[in-house]
Amino acid sequence: MRWKLLAGIVAMLLVATMPAGVMGAGEISRDTKNLSCTILLEKPRIEDKGKYVLVDLKGSTDEETAFYMETGKPIIPVVAKTFFFPIGTKINRVNVNIERKCYTLEKKIEPSPKPVVLLPNVPVEPEAKPDPSVYNSDSLYPEKPYKIRYGAGIKDGEHVLIVNIKCYAQYSPARDIIYIPERVDISIDYSLPEKPLFSGGGADLLIITHEKFKPYLQPLVEHKNKLGIRTLIKTVQEIYEEYPIGCMGTKRIVKDKNETEIPIPRDKPEQIKYAIKDAIERYGIKYVLIFGGRKGQTLDWWVPDRKSLNVAESPAEFHCDPGYSCDLYFADIYRTTKSGRLYFDDWDTNENGIVDDWFYMAEDWDNPDYYPDVYVGRIPVRTEWEAKIAVDKIIKYENDGGAWFKKAVMVSGDTFPPARGASKPVYEGERECDVAAGYLEKAGFEVEKLYTSKGNFNSYEDVMRAIGNGVGFVYTAGHGNPALWGNFLPMARTEDEFVLGHTVFDIWRYSNDHYAFIVIGGCHNSQFNISGQYFIDYLITGNMSKHVRLSEHYPYCDGYWWLLDRDGGAIGSIGNTGLGYGYIDEHSTEGLGGWLEPRFFHAYAIQGKHRAGEAWAQAITDYINIIGGVWSDQVDRKTIEELVLLGDPSIKLGG
Repeated sequence: MRWKLLAGIVAMLLVATMPAGVMGAGEISRDTKNLSCTILLEKPRIEDKGKYVLVDLKGSTDEETAFYMETGKPIIPVVAKTFFFPIGTKINRVNVNIERKCYTLEKKIEPSPKPVVLLPNVPVEPEAKPDPSVYNSDSLYPEKPYKIRYGAGIKDGEHVLIVNIKCYAQYSPARDIIYIPERVDISIDYSLPEKPLFSGGGADLLIITHEKFKPYLQPLVEHKNKLGIRTLIKTVQEIYEEYPIGCMGTKRIVKDKNETEIPIPRDKPEQIKYAIKDAIERYGIKYVLIFGGRKGQTLDWWVPDRKSLNVAESPAEFHCDPGYSCDLYFADIYRTTKSGRLYFDDWDTNENGIVDDWFYMAEDWDNPDYYPDVYVGRIPVRTEWEAKIAVDKIIKYENDGGAWFKKAVMVSGDTFPPARGASKPVYEGERECDVAAGYLEKAGFEVEKLYTSKGNFNSYEDVMRAIGNGVGFVYTAGHGNPALWGNFLPMARTEDEFVLGHTVFDIWRYSNDHYAFIVIGGCHNSQFNISGQYFIDYLITGNMSKHVRLSEHYPYCDGYWWLLDRDGGAIGSIGNTGLGYGYIDEHSTEGLGGWLEPRFFHAYAIQGKHRAGEAWAQAITDYINIIGGVWSDQVDRKTIEELVLLGDPSIKLGG
């Protein structure tokens, strides 16, 4: 039956990529072998920025627009178009024809800012420095007018082939001219697969846990099944036995209908990833809940993480990362090409035996697909009492609902004040919260803004009051570590002008019997691999290791502690497992965390992704398709890798 609907699915998915109305859509025609699309763009906005100008396509088309930004190089406007086909579709040809208009500029285009790590005592250059290799050249930048990427992902619960096309303006700095797209004609010839790649349909949610916690999960399984979410449990003991570790580099043929060639698992995280792959193909699962973290306050694991070895630029004195946890690894199961062939994505594309490596200044690195293929969340329980709290809260939340849900609280301040090297009165965190609030307000939410610039965010007590009667969402944009979060007063001159929004010791105060969903913007707030073992080592040796200096010695991270409040706190959280990054001043919402975090609310409120895992995955998918850079920029890559959902991915937000 699913296969009979395949042609209909591709039609619906393709229609979903087309905006309503005339502007930006143009004439659309398609049949089973061809899709054609025309994008029309109006005149760009050229904004005088004093020394420079900024060319912007926002509002000129119904399509998604963004900026192509490489540090020190011109900020280039981009229009992005994404198409979705049933997985296994073969793309025979993609033709992109761009009609452009040439504009003469009176000033140079503004150079792209440098990503800034959200840490104290980090030098910030308030004005981006132009790269002379580009600004002194009469060549067009970027060199190519468009790029096409192919990927395997998930859309509305269906596995899809993704065709992403980004069309760029092209700028010649020495000649002061820029070519802007006015019309883009796209034609795609494709062939549907002869038979569906996946036919399993016996389950929706896979819970991966240690056998220690299996008895505590039985009430959750029964509850989910009653809600129509067919749920399976698989323990890591079963997985390790079923998918034994072999010699790295050895290949085997999986005995399934696809005869897919994949390597023997190299370690425990890869064993788990194979189990997820097989659950997709055998049962059709869409959601994966990883139920387990460290073993108590030791450095061992009930259910292990995958550590990314993407060594993005950070201050040498911190050495916070590499080795940050990356649960996106467990969501990105497949990669594909335009031929339609599907491959297991082991995140070792350079085949050097190291998973997800990109060492600083390296010339060769891994290039995973990155698109989520399942909706993944983790509840990093360490003890039985945590397991019981987590299960009880999920069941209560989904059974009760609440009129209070349609309220939201935004909390922020001046993320990069003069104390952090910036000079303009631009309050980056508040701008990011404004974007998120705008999305929620369109969905009928009542939003309260606690901003240091408004004078209504002065301590954790202000936050406690605002959420005391129950809210659906909380978004805190600013600075943090595993134990706290806060932000600065407007134009703060010293680090002392920092307002604490909460610490892990304050979360217990939010016991109002209502569970919010919280998005935390900052460094390491969701670093679920911390451990009290580091503090024990300090007491024994007297040696204050970097783990203690970086607040990694607490028993639980901030993002998870919200879930452990039995009578309040949060039902789930999203945050960073490593260092957060942002742009200063007006560009704070044009990329990195300042774009990705608000996009979660866009996925929920505008795109209708009402389950936590779907909104998380959609935000990451959108970042790849619209912002891009994850295959060429280490900080862009880290931005999506470190964003983790702590909670049940199948939970419907609002109950």
